[in-house]
Amino acid sequence: MSSQVVTYRVNDATTVKLEIEPTEGFHPAKGHRDEVYAVCAVTVDGRALLASGGGDRTVRLWDPQGGGQLAVLEGHQGPVRAVCAVTVVGRALLASGGDDDTVRLWDPRTSVCLLTAQAHHKVLAVAGVTDSLAIGLDIGILVIKPSAVV
Repeated sequence: MSSQVVTYRVNDATTVKLEIEPTEGFHPAKGHRDEVYAVCAVTVDGRALLASGGGDRTVRLWDPQGGGQLAVLEGHQGPVRAVCAVTVVGRALLASGGDDDTVRLWDPRTSVCLLTAQAHHKVLAVAGVTDSLAIGLDIGILVIKPSAVV
């Protein structure tokens, strides 16, 4: 099978094209070494980027203009099932969560993990809500206020 280009819409004005190379029944984005489970848009210094989380335990940042990989955020000990942009005290951050029962807050400018929160359950979804972070767990929803610790 040959590779193909997939286009993702980041917002009304921006799209990102990623080259997808079929491998053994799944189609990882170039860069991830396993399935991609989550994708979201995140804005850094007014620039729209694409973030993805995958089975290779990484979060990756992509350039929506050319589709190139900008950064690899490492630290999760299991597949990353969820990513989302979240604003904390006016600061644009990126949240991720997954099978290692943790939620991590990253600074997408520096690729530094600012917070690792133990959820004690698999993290299936994350969503930024007005300076709070809603976390979908395998047992329910947890809402935290990251401004208290970041």
